[in-house]
Amino acid sequence: MNMKAVFSFFMFNIIWILVVLSMAVVIFLMLRTFVWFSFGGDFLFSLDDIRRAYRISLFAGPICGSGSWLIYYRHYRSYK
Repeated sequence: MNMKAVFSFFMFNIIWILVVLSMAVVIFLMLRTFVWFSFGGDFLFSLDDIRRAYRISLFAGPICGSGSWLIYYRHYRSYK
């Protein structure tokens, strides 16, 4: 395995962590907005939601990143 493959592995994981983090924050924001419009009351988007999204992204990001890197690397090796 060369340095390009190792570098791409880390980049896939970092990018997936950022993507999952942004998706989780947007989903939490949409859910809070839906509850606010549906049931009324105060809009409660707190720092705990961002912490939950961060924990979710640290767990799911490397799983998705490693899986997509494996698919990429198999395709790369088959045409090399």
